[in-house]
Amino acid sequence: MLESLSGKGILQSLNSMDLNELGRLVKQNLTDIDDRAGVLTQASRY
Repeated sequence: MLESLSGKGILQSLNSMDLNELGRLVKQNLTDIDDRAGVLTQASRY
């Protein structure tokens, strides 16, 4: 999975556990981005 994330591997070769973990990682990153965007939006209002 690490190779796939670094661009050296192929996502099709990941098993279901790896794909689930990747899904959780993507979801967490999107949550972090959304949280940061909210902080920046609030800061620009003042």
